[in-house]
Amino acid sequence: MFAVTIDQEGPVIIVAPEGRLDTLSSARFSEELEPLLEQEDYLVIDLSECGYLASSGIRSLLFAAKKLGGRGGCLLLCGLQPEVFQVIEMTGLHHAFRLFGDVKAACGEVRRMKGESSPSTEVMIDGCSYQCRILARNSQPGWIWQDCDIAGY
Repeated sequence: MFAVTIDQEGPVIIVAPEGRLDTLSSARFSEELEPLLEQEDYLVIDLSECGYLASSGIRSLLFAAKKLGGRGGCLLLCGLQPEVFQVIEMTGLHHAFRLFGDVKAACGEVRRMKGESSPSTEVMIDGCSYQCRILARNSQPGWIWQDCDIAGY
């Protein structure tokens, strides 16, 4: 049995096919994606419940990636089971798709690409202005170099 779940985590749309993404189900999958491709710039496809990926399923993913990429967006794939990853890798498409381990990582990347990762603030030190953005919530100290042409990340 094949099913497609569409969910939203904040500003990110997540599409999760469940079952085999083969010749029979890829048409339905494409139909479910079609309105989202018109409305969204970024989509996360969660393949954690997809155990089989046929060439017709790959075609649906490539079409979505091309459509989103054509207007500056991106398709992100996550949660690939070993069998599905093997198909993606054997076809060389692991270089074409943005792959992530799980939904959380893919959604974080979408937020980063949209510029929503965290607010920035301006800091003045010795008369120089610096834009700072919090990338992770931890308590490690930051370093400020006083020499010219040195930047820290």
